[in-house]
Amino acid sequence: MPLSRIRDTLAAFIQSEGHRVEVSVADGSEALAEVVFRARGQMFSVTVAEIDAAHFSISTAYEVPDWVRDRSGPSDALDDIAREYPGTRFSLAHDGTIFVATLDYAGDVEGFTEHFWQIIGRLRDAGNTAVERMVDRSESKAAADKFIRQFLRGQR
Repeated sequence: MPLSRIRDTLAAFIQSEGHRVEVSVADGSEALAEVVFRARGQMFSVTVAEIDAAHFSISTAYEVPDWVRDRSGPSDALDDIAREYPGTRFSLAHDGTIFVATLDYAGDVEGFTEHFWQIIGRLRDAGNTAVERMVDRSESKAAADKFIRQFLRGQR
């Protein structure tokens, strides 16, 4: 199936589910297309490449809370979550202020649309779990630092 047909089919599916869709092509060529939409207040991007029309990559970004960036390494939490959610890739971006969660799907557009909301759900679960883990680690580190400071001052 030609790329434009795949991207158009995917865009039509997402629109039929009640979401506004933007479609763009990279560098004005038809080699790579991106379908962007918002679901439950979150932006998602699906990438389709002409050279591998049976491969879809869906991504979404999460903000790393300011106070977490300074206290604990978000990359450690992302490494842990990647092991818990096989197939999900995480990458830090914009100087560690956000992370991008990505899932790949291999198959035709019909199979992708059939599993689309399950893939979205898995991606959201992985991303939300990563944020929770970052916050938990940061709070634990803050509590440990406070305990150590108090201990060294003789307050414990």
